Amino acid sequence: MKVRSVLSEDTMTLSEFEKVASPNRYKKFRLATLIGFGFRDYFDIKRVLKLLKKRIKYLQLTTEEGKKIIKAAKSEIVISRRIGLLTTFHKLFHYWHAAHLPFAIAMFVIMIIHVGVTLIFGYKWIF
Repeated sequence: MKVRSVLSEDTMTLSEFEKVASPNRYKKFRLATLIGFGFRDYFDIKRVLKLLKKRIKYLQLTTEEGKKIIKAAKSEIVISRRIGLLTTFHKLFHYWHAAHLPFAIAMFVIMIIHVGVTLIFGYKWIF
């Protein structure tokens, strides 16, 4: 990727970018710490993009090349964030499904019993 080639000599910024652009950082994401995680994630990304812009300026790349690299970096960060968060929410909804399914089955059984009792006692529609 072009972003990594620009950062190849700046190992500190490259490692920071790799950390921010890794979907694995969202494995520690918890619903209870959503607000703090969101703020920290936002500022980490801003800091890494600022370091990347400094590196682009240092390498004296053209404005067009710099914009392409920044756009590629943002795109990679967004994609990794989506992958990480989708994985986390997939796990969350798996647990929700496990809790929701017994209640749904119980409600279905109650509905069947309700309709049966209504028919047995001879209630009729008023409409």
